[in-house]
Amino acid sequence: MKSSDNLYLLIRSLSASEKRYFKIFSQRHLIGGQNKYDKLFDIYDGLGEEGYDEKALLPVLNKKGFGKNLSDHKKNLQEMIMRAMLNYHSGETVDQQLNDLLAEEDFYRQKRLNGLRAKAIARAKEIADKYDKPMIMLQLLVRENMMRIEIEQDRLPEIAEGLDTERLPLLDRITITSDLSALNNWLFIQYRLGGKKDEALWERVAVRMSIPSFRDYRPGLSFLTDRSYYSAWTFYYLLRGDHAAYHQYVKLQYELYELHYPQQKDNARVMYKIALFNYVYSLQQTGDFDGMKALLDHAATIEPMNEDDAGESFQNLVFYRQLYYMNTGRFAEAAAMTSEIEHGIRKYRRKFNKSRELTLYSNTAISCMMIEDWDRVVDYTEKIITDKTDVRMDIRHEAMLHQLIARYEMQQYDLLSYQCRSLQRTLGSRGQLHDSHAYILRQLHLLLKNGPDHWDTLRKNSEEALASCQHHTPVKAWLHKHIHKVTMSTAAAVV
Repeated sequence: MKSSDNLYLLIRSLSASEKRYFKIFSQRHLIGGQNKYDKLFDIYDGLGEEGYDEKALLPVLNKKGFGKNLSDHKKNLQEMIMRAMLNYHSGETVDQQLNDLLAEEDFYRQKRLNGLRAKAIARAKEIADKYDKPMIMLQLLVRENMMRIEIEQDRLPEIAEGLDTERLPLLDRITITSDLSALNNWLFIQYRLGGKKDEALWERVAVRMSIPSFRDYRPGLSFLTDRSYYSAWTFYYLLRGDHAAYHQYVKLQYELYELHYPQQKDNARVMYKIALFNYVYSLQQTGDFDGMKALLDHAATIEPMNEDDAGESFQNLVFYRQLYYMNTGRFAEAAAMTSEIEHGIRKYRRKFNKSRELTLYSNTAISCMMIEDWDRVVDYTEKIITDKTDVRMDIRHEAMLHQLIARYEMQQYDLLSYQCRSLQRTLGSRGQLHDSHAYILRQLHLLLKNGPDHWDTLRKNSEEALASCQHHTPVKAWLHKHIHKVTMSTAAAVV
């Protein structure tokens, strides 16, 4: 995209059904017998994937009568779209239902329809309580007390005595919710920053986690407080590198939705799916592949809320399903997912995470290595190596090594020699030539120089050779294959 534009981004985000609804909605707002909103909408909608360039677009806008006061036209169209979308999605979510009831209550108040006003408040309180909306509940208590003071004049002393009965416990819960949420966000940021885990960090962590709201908390107060409490512990144990404890709290988070607050699976769908896929990851880390598969099968049955949600679900499902196949030695099935993966990447291009895309290509290349499909190893490592972004340089460096191995297996020795020298220069100039990289490049050089006889040398020092690639399983499997004269899939099962 050549420049950002909120109107362009808004229109691009709409689904086909949302666009159809806007067209119908906008027909009610004709200007001088012509629907100017509809015309401007079509111009922006027609820009497609190439992006927004206002300078290039100005001649078209001038021709259609939008060149003068363009910013006003765009502002009016954006407001019209949002009015249409709020109307289209009215009542779909709990927040929208509550906002509608608040608007109803205000309308009934102005009309002095106190019976309907009381029913709107009661219904809103019921929803706010069920779905744990403490801030809305506080607003409803204020409105309810105002209404009672207005219409129950003969009960004012009783009303005065009861003003704090619901309010004070609710304020305490809001404070605890806010404290736990802030702690959870702080721990998440420390984990995401990935900085040095020194004594100074642990001192700051200890101070943060010593607040009474966290230190004295016992699960069961509410969905929001429990979720933030468990989530804070997951990030703490991720920082600590304690995967067993992390697994325990990820499981508790998932069970909040499945066992204790099932209504939140629809109300907080995005957070529910995050909890679900975090649990999938944890099961994979602990080696519970049967549990991992069962959870993935369940995740596949959850209907997406919209196109963005569909894209997010797709990339999580294919990523973890491919990992499941790889971890259970079903490399042919993992490699066979390529058509599905590439179709999904094209379909959800706007939503697809670049890091996840490169990881899928990397896992596909590794799966192809294990079934010794060297042509496809080259194809998928090439997709990673030629990517123009700076995302996941670690994956790119590994892809370069994997491609070198494929070149060796395909007996493309001249190209291999050139690429070995190129990779050594590239990593060396960046200060990223790690010992394991240097070792493999050296072995490839000796294989090119001495031929297959060099494998006999490696067989005499097999423990040293395999230990040199301890953290690079695909490379270690390749060395094991030649040292022990087995297939890649057999080697993978051993290493």
